[in-house]
Amino acid sequence: HLLAVQETGHWDPDYQLFANYTIFVNTNSPTSLLSGVGLIVKNCLQPEPVKVLQSADSDTIWCQIFVNGQRHLLGSIYCRPQSSSTTSSSSTVTSPSNDLSSI
Repeated sequence: HLLAVQETGHWDPDYQLFANYTIFVNTNSPTSLLSGVGLIVKNCLQPEPVKVLQSADSDTIWCQIFVNGQRHLLGSIYCRPQSSSTTSSSSTVTSPSNDLSSI
């Protein structure tokens, strides 16, 4: 079980509501309520943060999980709308991370 969230703002997760889950939150902008990302991952997946992929310039959060002995990389990325555009996009990335042995 996992959940990727965007536009978390200054979200303070209810840790009792998410018992048996690990919560990762990145709220880079101290003033914007329309920024921030999070990952909520079931503890049985052994989630671990991957801070080397995070950037102070973007709303991203990364962790690795283990499924059937294989490591996978999970990310939640929020792409802010451009000033000339009225749409925004968000993505959740999952990929095998066997080639990320340096992480």
